Amino acid sequence: MRTALTALLALLPASAALAQQAAPADEAARFAGFRGGKDLLTYRAILAEKAPAVDGEPDEAYKLAEEMRFVFINGTQRPPKAATTARLVCTRDALYVLFRCAHSGPGAVNWSRKTHDSDVWSDNCVEVFLDPSGTGAGGYYQMTVNAGGTVADSYGRGRQRDQKSWNPKLQVAAKVRPGEWTAELKIPFDQLRLKPGKINKVWRMNLTRFNLAPAEDTSWCVLGDYNSHVPGRFGYLWVDAGDVLNATAQEMQPWEAIFDGKSLTGWRVQRGEVAVRDVMMIVAPDETAVLVREKPLPYDDLIIRAEVVSDKQFRFMFARDPDNRKMGFYATFINLINESNVALMKDWEYWCPPMGFHLTIPHYGPCPMRDGTWYRCEVPLGPGRVSLMLDGRVLLATPNLYPKARYFGLHIIGGGKVRDVRIRRLIASK
Repeated sequence: MRTALTALLALLPASAALAQQAAPADEAARFAGFRGGKDLLTYRAILAEKAPAVDGEPDEAYKLAEEMRFVFINGTQRPPKAATTARLVCTRDALYVLFRCAHSGPGAVNWSRKTHDSDVWSDNCVEVFLDPSGTGAGGYYQMTVNAGGTVADSYGRGRQRDQKSWNPKLQVAAKVRPGEWTAELKIPFDQLRLKPGKINKVWRMNLTRFNLAPAEDTSWCVLGDYNSHVPGRFGYLWVDAGDVLNATAQEMQPWEAIFDGKSLTGWRVQRGEVAVRDVMMIVAPDETAVLVREKPLPYDDLIIRAEVVSDKQFRFMFARDPDNRKMGFYATFINLINESNVALMKDWEYWCPPMGFHLTIPHYGPCPMRDGTWYRCEVPLGPGRVSLMLDGRVLLATPNLYPKARYFGLHIIGGGKVRDVRIRRLIASK
């Protein structure tokens, strides 16, 4: 017989029941799975046991939240002189954001705008951009706070934002102290036009800061230039208080590491030499190595990925038998000639000329890799199709000639570095 609680949960929408049952440990695990598959930054707004006091102070509620550090918004590769950090948490009815902005003197905390919805973004200020739909393709909310606590708020898309009709009831505090100023916001969910029970788990978000002295435009996300209004490049915000899990089953599949970063446990070096150092597999320049997993992969249909530096060629290898005598294939990323391809192979290292005189390459595509640069090479291996992806971009897709090829190896040609090798189950799309 079902308990009263079980019966009650059965009557709730599936997403609501999920939210009611999720323990903090479960939430952390689900977020970790979601984060592992994203190209963009992701952040979890932890559900606070007690709401922060909105006073510009880093109180107890923020201590368990991850600290995000800002970089130059255009991607400049040096640390900003005016360091900025932020933390977020949520309650069942609001999102809380705390900025801490280092400064080097009065010019870095000056502000002149004291009227709501004035050009606050021209002062020393911080900004919050939120898209609760999670798509990054539609409208988003923008809230700007200067060092004096003056607020400008708007809603819209890109530079076409309505700064008059959306006037949310926010709680805001700004505080200036020696060497630092802070800004804190409470953003009630209902002020974002969200209804209880219909709040998405996954949002899109960015946080920025404009500093006058020295002049620096910094951000949580790198947006590519000095335009803050690029929602497609906003990161992902996982809201613990969300009721609706608006992520696909594929996005929620957990990743499993198959290289521990410390040793070659679970691997067999079949050719060449491989060193393990600084959480990387390393093959010396101009050398070649073949590594094979000793056990078969746990799934027939999977996604396998690795972060790679390769000045010549890097290959994922798949076979149906542990010695690859029956035939298998390469999924190959070639920097030397900027080409990706899928080719037949045998014995883990040789191209296979099945007609006796010609290599068989079912399909090939581009591969815009540069020497000395880290890339994420990824292969979704489905029952009927195999794809090659570079940093989230599909380079080619071709029929899978060898489904259920669970034996796996790496072929590193001409030297290279490999880290973060992992797999996840591939969920077939309906």
